[in-house]
Formats: sequence, structure tokens, C-alpha cells
Amino acid sequence: MNSTNPLVSISCITYNHAKYIRDALEGFLMQKTSFPIEILIHDDASTDGTTEIVREYEEKHPDIIKPLYETENQWSKGIRGSAVFNFPRALGKYIAICEGDDYWIDPLKLQKQVDFLEQNDEYGLIFTDVDIYYQELNIFERSVFHNNFFPVILTFREHLINSGFLAPCTWLCRKQYVPIEGNRYFDGTFPWMLDVLANSKIKYLDEVTAVYRLINESASHSKSIRKRYLFSKGVFQTQKDYLEKYNQPNELKKLISCKEYSMLLPSAIALNDKELISEASDFFKLNISSLKEKLLILFSQVSLTRFMILFLYKIRGFKN
Repeated sequence: MNSTNPLVSISCITYNHAKYIRDALEGFLMQKTSFPIEILIHDDASTDGTTEIVREYEEKHPDIIKPLYETENQWSKGIRGSAVFNFPRALGKYIAICEGDDYWIDPLKLQKQVDFLEQNDEYGLIFTDVDIYYQELNIFERSVFHNNFFPVILTFREHLINSGFLAPCTWLCRKQYVPIEGNRYFDGTFPWMLDVLANSKIKYLDEVTAVYRLINESASHSKSIRKRYLFSKGVFQTQKDYLEKYNQPNELKKLISCKEYSMLLPSAIALNDKELISEASDFFKLNISSLKEKLLILFSQVSLTRFMILFLYKIRGFKN
């Protein structure tokens, strides 16, 4: 493999992944392809030895591995993601993504995906089945789509409603559907997939090609009530924005709002987010709500309610 006119650009963002980054890099390098690739790495000022490992691989494969090394952490400044640091410099017709703590296990992953997209112009993206590895528990959940742990979502409407997990570490996407500007969302892959689904088809390949490593205290899997709430609230904001962006019908707006306000209300009360509580109250006054929502809104101004919800969260192992 070499980087002359690469057909595929692999984008890897990493921060303090010293324990895992070798797995990611080896997964990239083991790819058997009939076309050249490039590996674009953005190291966001790691402090745990990740940088040194990436430099080691860069020295061995300077024609393929093209890192950017930050001296100050960009995520903390609100500057985040491959859309800012990797996609604009990608030379490939296709973009694959895999963060530094995930890794590929199928040496033919890219070849299979490129072969499909080359033969099917109406498809903008192809993804595959995936194994989930729970790092702290040392447990694998195998073939999560094939075994119905997660649904395979292939339409814009379904994805907008469910904001489902579609294993970004398995994606291969045509470059014209790849975002080239940063965004304000916690999860940049959710709006990305929505844009692809709104403008093309996507293909699911029922083969495991990668491992998604689940680590404690990621944005979406934190034990912090606040972090989980902010992530979920960010997902809801994406949904609202994309309902407007693609001029979706009112019935879908109501369906999503009912679902999300119901899910967010307990945390909003626990964290005293008066703005969201007010929004939810106004929504449910005009729309059908269950007894749960009616009671939560009724007692949302009572301090005891907040403490009771916090207590229930703590019983389940969550913290403020």
C-alpha cells in the first residue's frame, strides 16, 4: 500500500488512547486492498504516550500515515472532530472513520466496501456489523446488529426518531457526503448520517469488520447525570434542527418531542434545568401526555421531587 492518489482516506482522531491506539493502527495497516490508502491521524495533545506511539508508526510508514500533532487540546476549546482536522485534507474518493480506541478486525473490510460503492452509485455510505467490547468488564457482545442488540436503521425517518447506533467505526462514505465543517453537536456522526440518508441510500453489510470499544466515562456512557443529560439534550437539539432542515411534517415533530421530553424530564428536574422543564410543560399542555409526565411536571417545582429523583439515580450508580 502507498499514498499515491489514495482511493480511501482513513480518518482517526485520538486523545490519550495509549492503551488502544496500536490496535487501531494495526487494523488499518493490515488492510488488503487493490488500491492505495492514506491514514490521517489527529492527536489532540495526548499526555499519556499516545503521541509517541503514533510517531513510531509514522516513522515506519511515512508514505501512508499522516498525523497532525496538537500542542494544546482542541476539544476543550470547542474545536472538535475529523470534520475540522482530517476531512479537509483527505485525498480519497471515499472516507473511512475509526477513533483511536476502536479497531478493525477484517483485513478485507475496505476492499469489500469499496467494491460495493464502486458498483452502486445510488449508495452514499456502507456500514457493517460490529462487536462491542466492554473494556472494564472484559466482555464482548458479538454481532450486535445480526443478533438484534441494535436495530439496523436504513431510513431518514427511523434514524431521526431513534437516533440509533450505526457503528461509525465501520463506515465507508463517499467524500461528497462527508461533513467538511465542524459543528456544535456532541455527536457529529448523528447529523452526518441524517444528511447521507436524506440524499442517498445506505447499505448494511451483515459481516463483522470492527470492534467498538466501550469505555467508562465517554460522553454518552458516563455515570455523571449531567454529562448524560447534556449528551441526550444535544441529540434532541439535532433532531429539532433536522426536522426543520428537511421540512418534516408536524406529526413527526410531535412524535419526537413527546419521546424526547419524556426521556429528558427526570434529569432536567434533578439538575434544575428550568428552561427545558418549561418547554416540556408547554408541549404537554397542548399534546397528549401520560400520567408519568403529568405528575413530573406537576411536582417539578417541589424541591423534594428533585431530591427523590437524585436519590433514585444514585441507587442506580449515577452521580451528579
